Amino acid sequence: MAPVVTYARSAKRKRARLDTPTTSPGQVDVSEDTIFVKRRKTYDFIDDEEVNDSEPERETSLPIPDNSNFNSSSATQVGQEDDAMDEEVDSLSARGTQQRSVILVEDANLQIIGEVDPASLSDNSDEEDEEDTIPVRELYDFEIYDLSTRDRVHVGALRAIEYSAETYGASGLVKPHKHREIDFDEDDEGDVLDEEEVDDSLLGDSDQYEQFVELTQIKQFDVHHVPSGRRKSLRLDGMLHLIVKAALNDPRTTEDKFVADLEVKEDSANSIAIARKMLGRDLTASDLHDDGVKAYVLGILDDLQDARINIEKVPLIRTLRGKPILLPPRPSSGKKRPSQTSRSKDLEIEVLKHRNPTVVTPIVKSIGDKLFHGLSAAGHGELDVLEDDTLQKRHRMHRGNPASIRWECQPDENGLYKQVIIDGVAYSVGDSVAVLPGIDDDKTRAANHHSSKAQTRNTLGNTMWFCRICYMYEENGSKRFHGQWYSHGSKMLLQEVAHPQSLFLLDTCDPIDLATIVQKCNVRELAFDETEPPVKVDSDDSNFFTGFMLIERDSSFIYLTSPEVEEAVSICEDGKVCLACALRERKKRLQDISPQPPRAFSVRGVKYHAHDFVYLLPEKDPSSLIYSIGQIVKVNAMAKPPTISVRRFGRYDDVARRQRRKAEWHVPVSTDERCLFQTDEVLQEVSMESIDGKCYARQLFDTSAIDEWVKHPNHFYFNRKAESWDIKTTSQLQKLGSSKIPCCETCMDEHIQNLAGAERLLQKHGPLRGLELFAGAGGLGTGFDESGFVNTRWAVEFSPSAALTYRTNHPETIVYNQCSNVMLQDALDERDGKARDRPRDLHTGHELPMMPKRGEVDIIFGGPPCQSFSGANHHKKADDIRSTLVCNMISYVEFYRPMYFLLENVLGLLHYKLLSRMIGQAFDPNQGIEMGVLKFITRSLTALGYQVRFKVCQAGQYGAPQGRRRVLFWGAKRGCPLPEFPMPTHGFKGSNYHKLPDGTKLPPPSRSLDPDEPHQIAPFYPVTITDAIGDLPPFDWGNPRLIIRKPSPKDKAEDKARSRLLPSFDAVISPGYSSYPGYTRECKYTHQALSRYQMSMRAYRNSETVSYQYTLRFGAGIVERVVSVPMQPGAFHNDLPPLLRMSVKSRNKGERNFTSASLRLKALRSCTDNQIGLYGRMDGEGHFKTAMTTVAPNRKGGDVLHPSQKRIITVRECARAQGFPDHYQFLSANEGLNKTVLDVSIS
Repeated sequence: MAPVVTYARSAKRKRARLDTPTTSPGQVDVSEDTIFVKRRKTYDFIDDEEVNDSEPERETSLPIPDNSNFNSSSATQVGQEDDAMDEEVDSLSARGTQQRSVILVEDANLQIIGEVDPASLSDNSDEEDEEDTIPVRELYDFEIYDLSTRDRVHVGALRAIEYSAETYGASGLVKPHKHREIDFDEDDEGDVLDEEEVDDSLLGDSDQYEQFVELTQIKQFDVHHVPSGRRKSLRLDGMLHLIVKAALNDPRTTEDKFVADLEVKEDSANSIAIARKMLGRDLTASDLHDDGVKAYVLGILDDLQDARINIEKVPLIRTLRGKPILLPPRPSSGKKRPSQTSRSKDLEIEVLKHRNPTVVTPIVKSIGDKLFHGLSAAGHGELDVLEDDTLQKRHRMHRGNPASIRWECQPDENGLYKQVIIDGVAYSVGDSVAVLPGIDDDKTRAANHHSSKAQTRNTLGNTMWFCRICYMYEENGSKRFHGQWYSHGSKMLLQEVAHPQSLFLLDTCDPIDLATIVQKCNVRELAFDETEPPVKVDSDDSNFFTGFMLIERDSSFIYLTSPEVEEAVSICEDGKVCLACALRERKKRLQDISPQPPRAFSVRGVKYHAHDFVYLLPEKDPSSLIYSIGQIVKVNAMAKPPTISVRRFGRYDDVARRQRRKAEWHVPVSTDERCLFQTDEVLQEVSMESIDGKCYARQLFDTSAIDEWVKHPNHFYFNRKAESWDIKTTSQLQKLGSSKIPCCETCMDEHIQNLAGAERLLQKHGPLRGLELFAGAGGLGTGFDESGFVNTRWAVEFSPSAALTYRTNHPETIVYNQCSNVMLQDALDERDGKARDRPRDLHTGHELPMMPKRGEVDIIFGGPPCQSFSGANHHKKADDIRSTLVCNMISYVEFYRPMYFLLENVLGLLHYKLLSRMIGQAFDPNQGIEMGVLKFITRSLTALGYQVRFKVCQAGQYGAPQGRRRVLFWGAKRGCPLPEFPMPTHGFKGSNYHKLPDGTKLPPPSRSLDPDEPHQIAPFYPVTITDAIGDLPPFDWGNPRLIIRKPSPKDKAEDKARSRLLPSFDAVISPGYSSYPGYTRECKYTHQALSRYQMSMRAYRNSETVSYQYTLRFGAGIVERVVSVPMQPGAFHNDLPPLLRMSVKSRNKGERNFTSASLRLKALRSCTDNQIGLYGRMDGEGHFKTAMTTVAPNRKGGDVLHPSQKRIITVRECARAQGFPDHYQFLSANEGLNKTVLDVSIS
């Protein structure tokens, strides 16, 4: 592979740099052409200077070809006349689909497939420093040439580019390149594309098809990322660069001063420090005087002199040439050389430049040190130590079959024994023992037991099975016991991360021969407020501790209090007390179907009566994810098998959604997911097994009574009827009379009393006091607060804009705009009484309030930065510091010891490896800890005494209009109830099973009353895009007609018709623009709320107006493509008129265009349903794709075109997609219009 040149694009200035990648020493051989200069901004600086531009820049990476000749005739001349271009465009437009040969010319409107137009992410009113928001390009097979003569020039000429009067340009094949990291918010189902994947998805093979571009003047030249194998070249070019730089910066530089500056000191220039880093040592005077180095440098100096770069009088240069020194006079006055340093005005980028060490507490550190790099301990230790003398007692081990097994006492009335003597060792009921392994019928568990990752340093843990003696008996002359199994920590999902002395009680048991006992074990039950003991190197292998029960069905860790255990085992009979048996029997009883004549029955633990409303599993369409709803009218308890008769109730939504799909886009159609209607249909002989829970429906007419009733889950209302449930239009519905439809008053009264009791309980104890970490703009905190169960008192957020937004919308919450590491350190220092400088607000600079004290926080929740885990991040790093913030979050738990804890993150966290290395963009499959973050979280929480339950949840299943899978961890302090995950409410395609490290599978959340048969069926239809945003004021973007200048008669007619229905706004970015396209002031809603989702978004806004109904601005080419995408769901880039499709160049077949039928077919085949999104138009009856940080049509997540309007979605529509209510304000700490909108979309 060739070297890479990176150039920074500016409307007025352009800079070029030579960039030699480090990925393979064989990629490059530029020993005579490589010099050290700078990398900018987000990279490691090589040069300590920056050039202060007055215009935003675009960076592109350019690979240098091997010695190929430049063909000037192949390039389009820069500065072609607009008239000629217009003629060509008009001519091609008239020829329809005829292709044209295109050589792209670099200008302000240049766009490469898959990148964000620079104008869309910059603000010309704030031109000082926009580099960090500019896309990157790679240029292959290019040539550098003199712009005036078109002669090919040696790359070495670029060394003098900032001091030479010559002008240079370049031409070659171009494609997008990943430059900076993005805040990924992914849904690992392929909803989003990486910018580097766009070529693949649209073109099939990105290496085969490229676009040809001609750059304009190169303004600056840098070298970075030189391969480590080129030490000689590094020394030559590094020394050359430093000599020339020193001579140009200070004409009085002497050899002595230059040599002294070669030593890396605290105040050394970045170029010196990076030179040492690349070379592996300091450059010294001996390097300067080396014959090879001197010959090389002097040769290049001659070239520089030819290029009219005059440094020959500098003392350093004269010394090298062996000439006497002639010091130039110091300038006494005159204009200083302009500074080449600048500070980014983007506060979001500024704060991210300062990475603080990850602060962790002692227990978390003791675990995390073995899994992460760079953890910084804080606070004194609070580790428990095993001091129980019984744990020091060593027990005799039976080496073979025991010689003697005898009962120590007589059996009780049930034939059970309390104690047995095996070879002189007494074993009693309640003892924990190690037994010889047998044959495990669970093949998955057996395979894991012997895997290398499940081995521990505890010998017994590797070689034995463990159980607790529940009772002992004799059967057919064989002495046996009934044992409840333990699992050693290493033999379940924790594997190699487990404490070597940890045992977890299982919910399984078996009859076991007493002869299999190897020895007794010391197993200490941890107290409810006790943490895990530290790992002791010299601990006896038979000493263990236990604190939780592992429920293998879903890999949850629970703690049963003594009353709970007593209640469970109360169903055990004949003195055979076994917790595992009791739990299994209780589960079995709950699954029974029990008729209770004449009008009642029980199914899966729920009692039903005649006139109850019930959910019915779909029978006619097994693939349906929506329950049918009916009312029991008759219980056939004596039938064999027993059945019921059910009156079918139709859903208003079924009818309204069918109408909406057929209606014109501008005709409003209301839906109501809580509205039912009575039908004349009665289903006979319905199996009781098809019932899957109760719902509660009331006959209501008053709107306020309806709204109050449907606030609760599983509540419906009805006031109309129809002959059949599948009527075609809402006009076929008839209003019910005043006669009341009967319902089961007993069940309804009991349900209402339960609701009132829960409300009284909440009022008595109040909501939990919450601390939110990594709070963002407050989405999670808002949801918790609206539930009524949490009051978010404190929030920590690093981003100034997000913190400002949070503080504005939650004035009662103390918001700490500071790094979570800094705030935890401050809280620890306050506890320890340490003197310190108090943290300050990253935006205002004001001193922050004190953090809450221990005992004041009831729940900690949040989502650490997800970029390092995200499947959308195609530039992962094995040692990404952001992955360690999970450690910091759990350290807050160790410090505050709240009752509850919740962590949410992208699905990628579940599969993230630790202690691995990267091979390309993938983890080394042969190195590292599989699912390491999952293991760390589980181990840390259980070590701190917290029960753990985790699931992969789909936001669309809980009423969000967006596909968004997240892994959530619930933690509850031992002794507190461990919350179940909420049951899905909407029939959105949910999550599948997920394989865990030990081979078990994590089931998805489900409403199923049978835990062994989870399903994804739910009461409501998914919330669609139209459900979410259909009431917001409409508008189009105006067509700038930059490319297709003459509209067709059909286009004119359509534009005229649309102009009567909605306004259009100019969306093209331009110098000095002062407004956004759309409604920049608050404007009236177009309709009353048309869905329950819209009502919930407007619930807290005491106004008929809405704000933020506007979009970003973009380049003219992007805007023209957006408004030209056909108005059909799923239309995208390939459906554009041919002239608007971005042409590509095939290395084998010349220029190609998306008009090719075979190429289009190939593109479609290479895209999944969720990946076609470049300029993708959304389906109003579908859902939003997973949110990205920037809403742009020409980049990953490009499915952002409004379903029925010619534009992308607005800020308010984006907020609604993420569940932010309409009263929510979004603020930015940055100045400049587009910067503000970008910060809003990131929030």
